[in-house]
Amino acid sequence: MKIVHICPFFHPVIGGMERLVYETAKNQIALGHDVSVFTSDLSRRSRIDIKEEIIDGIKIRRFNTLFKIGEFASFFPSVFGAINKSGADIFHYYSYRHPLNFGVFFSNKPSILTALWPQYPKGLRNKVVDMSIPIFDWMFAKTILNRFDSIIALSETEASWLHKLGAKKTKVIPCGLNEEAYQKTGKIISNQIFSIGRIHPSKGFNQIVKIAPKFPNLNFIIAGKGKKPVNSPTNVKFIGQITDKEKTKYMRSADIYLNTSLHESFGIVVAEAMACGCAILSSDAGALPETLNGSGILYMSGNIESLTTQLNRLVYDEQLKKQIRIKARAQAEEYRWSKVIKQIEKLYKSLQ
Repeated sequence: MKIVHICPFFHPVIGGMERLVYETAKNQIALGHDVSVFTSDLSRRSRIDIKEEIIDGIKIRRFNTLFKIGEFASFFPSVFGAINKSGADIFHYYSYRHPLNFGVFFSNKPSILTALWPQYPKGLRNKVVDMSIPIFDWMFAKTILNRFDSIIALSETEASWLHKLGAKKTKVIPCGLNEEAYQKTGKIISNQIFSIGRIHPSKGFNQIVKIAPKFPNLNFIIAGKGKKPVNSPTNVKFIGQITDKEKTKYMRSADIYLNTSLHESFGIVVAEAMACGCAILSSDAGALPETLNGSGILYMSGNIESLTTQLNRLVYDEQLKKQIRIKARAQAEEYRWSKVIKQIEKLYKSLQ
């Protein structure tokens, strides 16, 4: 099968969506498929000079981007002609409300959209984008969503949101995790709290900065690319971007994995922490309660008092942490790529 994935950003850009596309493509190649990725020629901050290359068997084509729309979207209309001429058997799009969604009108071949539930709280995007979202949904949601042959939601929570927009053909398939993520917990470092993600307001790391002085005996380690806040407490350390191997090492040794996101369509790093057997404290934003499915402690998203209470509860209860670690590893079994890729493959074949 000749498959084309179409997404706003891809390697070397690092993020949840980019990781999802990469792992899906890599697993499809292992099944014998011919897989390409059509994407913009942008990183988060600059242009990528290499327009075509092959990485791990994935054929990458980067198209000239005319302009960016906020932090997460870009406009590269030449991709539409490439879609029409590609000869692919199936097209798989990523990110609802992105201009590339209109590519579905340039081919009659089966097309799938992984929507990635872009329903961030107001204020995390710029004002123009926040104002344009309800207008876009009112004008285009039903037409675009129902032009796709199927829409993948990463959770039942996201599927319900899509149904409210008028989507009729949804399929719930979670993100997948590599076998490397399923490493047994290493030697736990007492009072070490680990978090990871892009240093962006949507990840809520400012909440950690606010509560850290209340927990002087805890060491908060935050990994991720971006500009760190100024005047952080001495027990909060921003270590910058790290490798997957380093991420796994930190997760395996963390006393607690803390997720402060203000929105997640699934929460891939939370799932990775589950696979590592972390004791997890997470906000209840987006699909995170469903991803955890009782295998972690939740606090009210963005609520400092709730975060403080639940962290205080978890950090001193060794028995509770032990129970969470056991439940987390069990729940993470549902997210192995060996299981997830079979669901995607079955969906693809049903559309042929």
